[in-house]
Amino acid sequence: MAEIREAGYGRLRFVWSGSPEPGRPHYYRVAGPTFVVEYCNSQNSGNHIHVVWRDYANDFGAATDRGSNTAE
Repeated sequence: MAEIREAGYGRLRFVWSGSPEPGRPHYYRVAGPTFVVEYCNSQNSGNHIHVVWRDYANDFGAATDRGSNTAE
């Protein structure tokens, strides 16, 4: 939370696509300078969910790119 606060709450963006009705396909995205969260519920009449969290400073494989092969 500190990284998000320091980057500035005013830089956060929210995007919605799809139906506001329960049980109908929809998607949303919350993004800022340090992260993105995506929630996609668009298959099978809106009953199959996928969620992604991406931390730009700690992406999967970033340690390998820095020459380290150990978990922090």
